[in-house]
Amino acid sequence: MKKVSLKLCTSLFAAGMVFMLAGKADAGMPRILSLGMDQETVWMIEKDEVYVNINPAYLGKLTPQLNVGYVGTVLTRPYGWLIFSPVDKVNLMITTGMPIDDTNFSAAPGTVDMDDKQFEFMGSYDLGSMILGVGTSFSYMKDELVPGTVDTNLLWTLNAGVLYTLSSSMSVDGGVLLNVWSADAESTGYDRDVVDFGFNGRFNWTLSEMNTLHIFFKYLYQDRDDNSTKNTYHNVTAGVSDEMHITKNSLVFAGFQYNMVDNAVPGNDTYTHTLKLVLGGEVEMFKVATARLGISRDIMTKVTTDPGDTVNDTENPAEAFFGLGLTFGNVTFDLNVSTPLITGGPQFVNGTGADWSTDFEAKYYFETGSETVNEPKKRRFRR
Repeated sequence: MKKVSLKLCTSLFAAGMVFMLAGKADAGMPRILSLGMDQETVWMIEKDEVYVNINPAYLGKLTPQLNVGYVGTVLTRPYGWLIFSPVDKVNLMITTGMPIDDTNFSAAPGTVDMDDKQFEFMGSYDLGSMILGVGTSFSYMKDELVPGTVDTNLLWTLNAGVLYTLSSSMSVDGGVLLNVWSADAESTGYDRDVVDFGFNGRFNWTLSEMNTLHIFFKYLYQDRDDNSTKNTYHNVTAGVSDEMHITKNSLVFAGFQYNMVDNAVPGNDTYTHTLKLVLGGEVEMFKVATARLGISRDIMTKVTTDPGDTVNDTENPAEAFFGLGLTFGNVTFDLNVSTPLITGGPQFVNGTGADWSTDFEAKYYFETGSETVNEPKKRRFRR
């Protein structure tokens, strides 16, 4: 099975590299960005801290650390988190500046755009074969979009998750999510509290000591009523990925993710279908340096309306991502460079607006030697 999995994953990766073109980054942390993923597709690999935003139980597998970073390619703002273990089997995480997904909030006129969470707190408890996790966050934005008026937007979130080991080769994890938005826009007269809720699950199957298969599912309900119109969204995501560790600190992966969004407006439902292919890999070049490459492409984007007429059916160009990781003892540095800067040069050369934007992150690990993910000296390797 190891030879078959190696051949399959390598073939998929090579075919995709030939199949795709270049583009720009989306949003997220430097490592997942440079591997072609974002916060919606980070489930495609097992080992990354950003997955706690999907399932807080994953916090129980992380090494205590201090992290500071800067997102420059899209949001242009700093962020950071602290993970510590006050008692045995308990991990706590305090975060600030993480991006917020306010997709499909356009139906709330005049509301202030909210890009990041000012404060987020998570906790996990390790029961052995099971890890439990909970998290909550708070964000508040205020702006004067129209002179003489004040528009505010408040977001409170609550999520919970579980990670359960079925056997030495299989595990499952899942979570639930609740978002409460409170918007008061004096500029438009919009004043409403809206609610999102959803759930997700992932099945992980270690096919060999080198190869792991991931199957993912997520559902999200979004209430986006304006003052006069019923406007809700049903967001369904499903995907599969194949992750292969070539060596202890090198990997390649290939993943597909399908997403369907049903914009339910009385008498006129609109369905948006997207199929995304993500290919990525990281290779340890030297003892302290890791090179990363990722490619992402929306193979299909189709918009239909009831009773099924196709409004738009397009193929989007691919996006290429490049990054570098450096490790010095307990300290690691991760960098994702703006792709237009690499392909076209800075603005004063190409005149198209590409700047020196990068995503940068630095971590200090408080512990070493234990078999946990993303550890600088000894990374976990399934056997």
